[in-house]
Amino acid sequence: MTQMTTGTKVVLGGLLAFAVLFYAGLGLGLMGEGSGPANVDWISTISGALTPRLDFNALQGSCTDRAAKAFVLDRQAACQVAIPSASRGTRRITLSLIEGTRVEGRYQAPPQHEKIDEQDETADQRVSLERDKSLAIVILKEGGRLSLTCDAPEKARCRVETR
Repeated sequence: MTQMTTGTKVVLGGLLAFAVLFYAGLGLGLMGEGSGPANVDWISTISGALTPRLDFNALQGSCTDRAAKAFVLDRQAACQVAIPSASRGTRRITLSLIEGTRVEGRYQAPPQHEKIDEQDETADQRVSLERDKSLAIVILKEGGRLSLTCDAPEKARCRVETR
């Protein structure tokens, strides 16, 4: 057998580490919910993991339930939640509808937010939450406003939990 040089060992070690990480990521991606197709959107998965979560306690709005880290809205009611600015980068908040039929949401950054790309829709996002489904919203560092509107059956309310 021939001896391997240090450079060859480094290259082979790097390739081995890449292969292990690739197959581990592929395996995690294929562990989807139920029998549906797996989410192999690598860029959004990686950026989602690296984007810090929004601090729920910093939010201001009449529908915030701080103890449960949730928004609670009466039937057909709307709620405005003020999101403060942050010193560093974007943040994310994940919303899950636990009670109610549907909640319509809209995140709007303040008009003076920093525009990097004119085609970027991050400053004005509309989402429609359905029961037992989760959606993540990217919040710009300038903060903004989150508007939520509840669509629930008669005498019911909507409850949106956050992560």
